[in-house]
Amino acid sequence: MYLSTSHADLVCLDLGLPDMDGLEVLRQLRKTSGAPAIIVSGNNSKESVVRAFAVGADDYITKPFAPMELMAGVGAVTRRAMGIKFETDYFHCARGDAGFQSQNRDRGR
Repeated sequence: MYLSTSHADLVCLDLGLPDMDGLEVLRQLRKTSGAPAIIVSGNNSKESVVRAFAVGADDYITKPFAPMELMAGVGAVTRRAMGIKFETDYFHCARGDAGFQSQNRDRGR
């Protein structure tokens, strides 16, 4: 497996892989890596979500999704992995342009 010989800062994993079960990929990943893992799946059943978190997912996003939803998930799991506290004053979205007005504080890093 590629990830057993490489380092990843973040993994986005689609559960619908053609040759292998996505949850099995996540199980194998968790044996060698603590990199944040975001699951992307067309299956939004509660059982699928719970299984993914039980195996080691850090976030679960169902398809179809907006690109800003994925980016928000990437930002959230990255901040948690780095130990950064995130305080948001407000979120705005206009004509597909989304953004945060925020203050970040480092927690002793």
